Amino acid sequence: EVRNQGMQQAESEWIAFVDDDDCLSPDYVDCLVAESKSCPSAAVIIFRMWHPEQHRIIPPFEHTDFLEGHVGISFSIRTSLHKQQGFKFTPGPTEDFAFIDAIRKAGYKMVLSPHVTYWVREARYGKSAGQRIIDESTPTRAYINA
Repeated sequence: EVRNQGMQQAESEWIAFVDDDDCLSPDYVDCLVAESKSCPSAAVIIFRMWHPEQHRIIPPFEHTDFLEGHVGISFSIRTSLHKQQGFKFTPGPTEDFAFIDAIRKAGYKMVLSPHVTYWVREARYGKSAGQRIIDESTPTRAYINA
């Protein structure tokens, strides 16, 4: 419910989400601005995240969609999705996925960014904290409901 209250109070064009025990890359806002300019009609921008326990990027670069368990709170939404369209988080173990999946099912355009801007939990204390994750794969930018 705290996320829903926060969205109601937001006055910016975009709302970004991050858990209190996770961290964002120093260039998160720059990546958000670049992605929003790259696809001005996008309602949601999903960033990739580094998961240190699994030693992998989620979703992997070859994925052109997101799946339950392959997305976390590493996305930003246009504030209007909540204020004008009524999208809300419903508490539960998969609330992040359910929230953006409801937006997808409603037909809103989404971008799955190639940028890795989010570190899960203990990564902020490890070697990768604050560092750009390098991967040999070719990053893919996918458009969902394009």
